[in-house]
Amino acid sequence: GYYAIRLQEPNVFVELTASKRVGFHRYTFGADEKKGMLRIDLKQGTGWDQVKQSSIKLESPTLVTGNRYSKGWAASQHLFCAAEFSTPVKIKKQVGDTIMVLTIADVSKPVMVKCALSAVSVEDAKANLKAELPGWDFKATVAEANKAWNDELGKIAVDTEDDEVRTIFYTALYHTMIAPSVFSDVTGNYRGADGKVYKGDFTNYTTFSLWDTYRAAHPLMSLIHPEKQKD
Repeated sequence: GYYAIRLQEPNVFVELTASKRVGFHRYTFGADEKKGMLRIDLKQGTGWDQVKQSSIKLESPTLVTGNRYSKGWAASQHLFCAAEFSTPVKIKKQVGDTIMVLTIADVSKPVMVKCALSAVSVEDAKANLKAELPGWDFKATVAEANKAWNDELGKIAVDTEDDEVRTIFYTALYHTMIAPSVFSDVTGNYRGADGKVYKGDFTNYTTFSLWDTYRAAHPLMSLIHPEKQKD
């Protein structure tokens, strides 16, 4: 639920956390940095992912929205986003519909960005943002993410005096929980495998690895995540 790294060029301390559907960034610029810029690149992908269509625009001084349609490991991938900034930004450079470079007005204090995702629409991405992270309390969001993981990992209690065994067990248990991913929006909308949009009264998931997961992962989920297994 929390990751941090210090960049050297430029001098920026980067911190990242998240809720289920919203990524929360905090950038602290060094005292020697007089201006700040941020590059959004919708063309960049992993593996053989290729962008077929995209768009990006500055809706207001503090809101960027966009969408990305690509093909790769999956034949049809739709992604929509809404990113809200804690301070006004301006467009310095834009390359087509995939790359936007923003200048940040004030880097004297930490710059925060909340980026919500949706597989349905920009409006649903905005709804996810409003519902899950309406405020700007970064520390509280980190604490909530930490609690969420502890609640899940706490479904199994290990009684051992061997710290190494305990670490190995909970690391393995953590790995069983990084997928599947929540795919439906707070509105209940989700994109089906047929590419159409539906509304459901359950949580829709994606990123299924069906490679032998029936042997151990799904039996385990039946025991510790019955509500997820049902959905």
